[in-house]
Amino acid sequence: MIKKRKDNKKGVSTIVAAVLLILLTISAVVLLLSFIKPFVENNLKRSTECLPYKEYFQFEERFVNNSGSYNYNCYKSPVSPDTNYLTGIMVKAGTNLSGEEMKNLKGFVLVFKKDSASESIQVTDGRTVSSSSGGIRILGDPATVTAITINKPGEMITYVYDSSNQYKDVEIYPLLKSDRICDEKSDSIKIKVCSDPGVTLS
Repeated sequence: MIKKRKDNKKGVSTIVAAVLLILLTISAVVLLLSFIKPFVENNLKRSTECLPYKEYFQFEERFVNNSGSYNYNCYKSPVSPDTNYLTGIMVKAGTNLSGEEMKNLKGFVLVFKKDSASESIQVTDGRTVSSSSGGIRILGDPATVTAITINKPGEMITYVYDSSNQYKDVEIYPLLKSDRICDEKSDSIKIKVCSDPGVTLS
Protein backbone atom coordinates (compact mmCIF):
# COMPACT_ATOMS: atom_id res chain seq x y z
CA MET A 1 0.00 0.00 0.00
CA ILE A 2 2.82 2.41 0.80
CA LYS A 3 4.46 1.50 -2.49
CA LYS A 4 1.23 2.31 -4.28
CA ARG A 5 1.17 5.80 -2.80
CA LYS A 6 4.77 6.34 -3.89
CA ASP A 7 3.91 5.23 -7.43
CA ASN A 8 0.97 7.66 -7.47
CA LYS A 9 3.21 10.51 -6.38
CA LYS A 10 5.70 9.63 -9.10
CA GLY A 11 2.88 9.56 -11.66
CA VAL A 12 1.57 12.95 -10.55
CA SER A 13 5.02 14.56 -10.56
CA THR A 14 5.64 13.24 -14.11
CA ILE A 15 2.37 14.81 -15.29
CA VAL A 16 3.20 18.11 -13.56
CA ALA A 17 6.66 18.12 -15.16
CA ALA A 18 5.16 17.44 -18.60
CA VAL A 19 2.58 20.25 -18.15
CA LEU A 20 5.31 22.65 -16.99
CA LEU A 21 7.45 21.67 -19.97
CA ILE A 22 4.54 22.33 -22.35
CA LEU A 23 3.84 25.71 -20.68
CA LEU A 24 7.53 26.61 -20.90
CA THR A 25 7.58 25.68 -24.60
CA ILE A 26 4.44 27.75 -25.30
CA SER A 27 5.92 30.73 -23.42
CA ALA A 28 9.16 30.45 -25.42
CA VAL A 29 7.21 30.32 -28.71
CA VAL A 30 5.06 33.35 -27.74
CA LEU A 31 8.17 35.28 -26.70
CA LEU A 32 9.94 34.35 -29.93
CA LEU A 33 6.91 35.35 -32.02
CA SER A 34 6.71 38.74 -30.30
CA PHE A 35 10.20 39.46 -31.66
CA ILE A 36 9.97 37.74 -35.05
CA LYS A 37 6.49 38.94 -36.12
CA PRO A 38 7.23 42.71 -36.09
CA PHE A 39 10.59 42.07 -37.78
CA VAL A 40 8.98 40.04 -40.59
CA GLU A 41 6.07 42.50 -40.96
CA ASN A 42 8.43 45.50 -41.15
CA ASN A 43 10.64 43.80 -43.72
CA LEU A 44 7.65 42.71 -45.80
CA LYS A 45 6.26 46.25 -45.71
CA ARG A 46 9.65 47.72 -46.62
CA SER A 47 10.13 45.31 -49.52
CA THR A 48 6.71 46.08 -51.03
CA GLU A 49 6.01 49.74 -50.14
CA CYS A 50 7.84 51.06 -53.23
CA LEU A 51 6.10 48.74 -55.72
CA PRO A 52 3.17 51.09 -56.56
CA TYR A 53 5.63 53.90 -57.39
CA LYS A 54 7.93 51.80 -59.60
CA GLU A 55 7.25 53.71 -62.83
CA TYR A 56 5.09 56.53 -61.48
CA PHE A 57 7.50 59.32 -62.46
CA GLN A 58 8.67 59.28 -66.10
CA PHE A 59 10.79 61.61 -68.21
CA GLU A 60 8.74 62.98 -71.09
CA GLU A 61 10.64 62.79 -74.38
CA ARG A 62 8.96 65.73 -76.11
CA PHE A 63 6.75 68.67 -75.18
CA VAL A 64 4.14 69.30 -77.89
CA ASN A 65 1.90 72.36 -78.20
CA ASN A 66 0.42 74.50 -81.00
CA SER A 67 3.83 76.00 -81.74
CA GLY A 68 5.65 72.72 -82.28
CA SER A 69 7.52 69.86 -80.58
CA TYR A 70 10.34 70.55 -78.12
CA ASN A 71 12.89 68.58 -76.10
CA TYR A 72 13.62 70.26 -72.77
CA ASN A 73 15.74 67.36 -71.44
CA CYS A 74 18.87 69.30 -72.26
CA TYR A 75 21.46 71.72 -70.91
CA LYS A 76 22.47 75.28 -71.75
CA SER A 77 26.13 76.20 -71.33
CA PRO A 78 27.12 79.15 -69.10
CA VAL A 79 26.74 82.49 -70.88
CA SER A 80 29.39 84.16 -68.72
CA PRO A 81 32.08 83.14 -66.18
CA ASP A 82 29.77 83.92 -63.24
CA THR A 83 26.88 81.72 -64.47
CA ASN A 84 26.31 77.95 -64.43
CA TYR A 85 24.93 75.20 -66.63
CA LEU A 86 21.13 75.15 -66.76
CA THR A 87 19.71 71.64 -67.12
CA GLY A 88 16.08 71.09 -68.09
CA ILE A 89 14.19 67.94 -67.08
CA MET A 90 10.64 67.11 -68.21
CA VAL A 91 8.94 64.97 -65.54
CA LYS A 92 5.49 63.45 -65.96
CA ALA A 93 3.50 61.84 -63.13
CA GLY A 94 1.41 58.71 -63.68
CA THR A 95 -2.28 58.24 -62.94
CA ASN A 96 -2.21 54.76 -61.42
CA LEU A 97 -1.94 55.52 -57.68
CA SER A 98 -4.77 55.14 -55.16
CA GLY A 99 -5.66 57.93 -52.74
CA GLU A 100 -3.78 56.20 -49.92
CA GLU A 101 -0.69 55.70 -52.11
CA MET A 102 -0.76 59.39 -53.08
CA LYS A 103 -0.84 60.36 -49.39
CA ASN A 104 2.30 58.26 -48.86
CA LEU A 105 4.21 60.06 -51.65
CA LYS A 106 6.38 63.00 -50.66
CA GLY A 107 8.04 63.76 -54.01
CA PHE A 108 11.05 62.50 -55.89
CA VAL A 109 14.84 62.61 -56.01
CA LEU A 110 16.72 63.56 -59.16
CA VAL A 111 20.20 62.06 -59.47
CA PHE A 112 22.39 63.86 -62.01
CA LYS A 113 25.36 61.84 -63.30
CA LYS A 114 28.53 62.31 -65.30
CA ASP A 115 31.35 59.76 -65.49
CA SER A 116 31.97 58.70 -61.87
CA ALA A 117 30.45 61.81 -60.26
CA SER A 118 26.82 62.28 -59.24
CA GLU A 119 24.66 64.83 -57.48
CA SER A 120 21.17 64.37 -56.05
CA ILE A 121 18.44 66.84 -55.22
CA GLN A 122 15.07 66.28 -53.54
CA VAL A 123 11.95 67.78 -55.09
CA THR A 124 9.05 68.03 -52.63
CA ASP A 125 5.88 70.11 -52.35
CA GLY A 126 6.41 73.48 -50.72
CA ARG A 127 10.18 73.20 -50.53
CA THR A 128 11.76 76.63 -50.82
CA VAL A 129 14.35 76.62 -53.59
CA SER A 130 16.19 79.12 -55.73
CA SER A 131 17.74 79.44 -59.14
CA SER A 132 21.19 79.98 -57.64
CA SER A 133 23.92 77.34 -57.87
CA GLY A 134 22.62 73.95 -56.76
CA GLY A 135 19.02 75.18 -56.90
CA ILE A 136 16.07 73.84 -58.83
CA ARG A 137 12.93 75.63 -60.00
CA ILE A 138 10.00 75.14 -62.34
CA LEU A 139 10.52 76.47 -65.86
CA GLY A 140 8.82 79.83 -66.17
CA ASP A 141 9.10 80.68 -62.48
CA PRO A 142 10.99 83.91 -61.76
CA ALA A 143 14.71 83.56 -61.09
CA THR A 144 14.24 84.22 -57.38
CA VAL A 145 13.52 82.15 -54.30
CA THR A 146 10.24 80.29 -54.78
CA ALA A 147 8.25 77.38 -53.35
CA ILE A 148 8.32 74.36 -55.64
CA THR A 149 5.51 71.90 -56.35
CA ILE A 150 5.55 68.32 -57.56
CA ASN A 151 3.40 67.00 -60.38
CA LYS A 152 -0.24 66.19 -59.86
CA PRO A 153 -1.37 62.86 -61.40
CA GLY A 154 -1.00 63.01 -65.20
CA GLU A 155 0.73 66.41 -65.10
CA MET A 156 4.04 67.18 -66.84
CA ILE A 157 6.37 69.81 -65.38
CA THR A 158 9.74 71.01 -66.67
CA TYR A 159 12.23 71.59 -63.88
CA VAL A 160 15.42 73.63 -64.35
CA TYR A 161 18.53 72.75 -62.36
CA ASP A 162 21.34 75.27 -61.92
CA SER A 163 24.78 73.66 -61.51
CA SER A 164 28.45 74.29 -62.13
CA ASN A 165 28.62 70.80 -63.70
CA GLN A 166 27.52 69.58 -67.11
CA TYR A 167 25.73 66.26 -66.56
CA LYS A 168 25.20 63.44 -69.08
CA ASP A 169 22.34 61.50 -67.47
CA VAL A 170 19.61 61.95 -64.90
CA GLU A 171 17.66 59.34 -62.93
CA ILE A 172 14.47 59.77 -60.90
CA TYR A 173 13.57 57.94 -57.67
CA PRO A 174 10.26 58.19 -55.74
CA LEU A 175 10.51 59.72 -52.26
CA LEU A 176 8.02 58.54 -49.62
CA LYS A 177 6.56 60.41 -46.62
CA SER A 178 8.75 58.24 -44.37
CA ASP A 179 11.74 59.93 -46.11
CA ARG A 180 12.61 56.64 -47.72
CA ILE A 181 14.07 56.97 -51.21
CA CYS A 182 12.99 53.95 -53.25
CA ASP A 183 15.95 51.85 -54.37
CA GLU A 184 14.70 51.22 -57.88
CA LYS A 185 14.67 54.18 -60.25
CA SER A 186 11.44 55.11 -61.99
CA ASP A 187 13.17 56.29 -65.14
CA SER A 188 16.40 57.66 -66.61
CA ILE A 189 17.27 59.84 -69.60
CA LYS A 190 20.30 61.20 -71.46
CA ILE A 191 20.92 64.93 -71.30
CA LYS A 192 22.15 66.63 -74.48
CA VAL A 193 22.84 70.22 -75.41
CA CYS A 194 19.63 72.17 -76.07
CA SER A 195 19.30 72.30 -79.85
CA ASP A 196 15.58 72.75 -80.59
CA PRO A 197 14.79 76.32 -81.70
CA GLY A 198 12.74 78.16 -79.12
CA VAL A 199 13.97 76.11 -76.13
CA THR A 200 15.12 78.42 -73.39
CA LEU A 201 15.85 77.51 -69.76
CA SER A 202 16.56 80.95 -68.34
